[in-house]
Amino acid sequence: MKDEYLPPISKDDVEALTKGLPTKSRSGDVTVGHRLTKREREIFERAKTSGYLTLPYSPIRDNVINIYCKWCDAVGIVPDIRSRNPIHSRLCR
Repeated sequence: MKDEYLPPISKDDVEALTKGLPTKSRSGDVTVGHRLTKREREIFERAKTSGYLTLPYSPIRDNVINIYCKWCDAVGIVPDIRSRNPIHSRLCR
């Protein structure tokens, strides 16, 4: 049920999602990718420390964008996604 109340996502929940583990807040959707590869995790870790997500020019899966947007929700900031490649012009879901 879409209108059902879900507790806010925490940083721990976001980390669990990146590893494919269940979350306490029951966040995440099986139709949306969240598990990160080693390369995507490096990009995500850089985004956490810098405050913005910089996408490489080469194509990348939506997973890192989805996780970054969830991280921004958890810490209460507006997602800042930067890329020179027009293929990356996706919004947070």
